[in-house]
Amino acid sequence: MKKVILIVISIVIILGGLYVLMRIDGKNNDKESKTYVDKIVPLIMSNFDFLEMAKNASPEMKETLNTKTGSEAMKMFQKKYGKFIKYEGSAGESVQYFTLKGIIMTAEYKCKITYENGSIQITINLIKHSSVWQILNFNLNL
Repeated sequence: MKKVILIVISIVIILGGLYVLMRIDGKNNDKESKTYVDKIVPLIMSNFDFLEMAKNASPEMKETLNTKTGSEAMKMFQKKYGKFIKYEGSAGESVQYFTLKGIIMTAEYKCKITYENGSIQITINLIKHSSVWQILNFNLNL
C-alpha cells in the first residue's frame, strides 16, 4: 500500500512540475508571438506587401499560396483602402499542443489597421518551427 501511495504522490509531483514549466514557457511564447505579430503585420499591411507575407509564411501556408492572385488581391485592397494611417496593436495568445510527434506551438491574434478610407480587421495564426514563428494563416476581415 505504501508503494502505491508513493507512486501516486510521485506522479502528482511530476505532473505539477510539468504544469509549472508549461505555464512559464507559455508566457514566454505569448511575448515572442505578440512581438512577432506587432512587427510583421504593419510590415505587410503598410504597403499591402504580399511578397513580405509569403517570405514569412510557414511551409504549411506556402503549400496554398498563389503569388499572382495574392499580389493582385493586395493591390486591389490598397486601391480601395488607400494610405496606411495606424496599426492599432494585437490581442491574442499562444497555445501548446502535445502530440505523438512532439510539442506544437501555435498562436492566434486579432489586429486592426486604419487606412485613409476605412479599417481592416486581421486574424493572423502563427506556428513555431525550430524556435522561429511563421505565418500559418492570414485573414483580412473587411
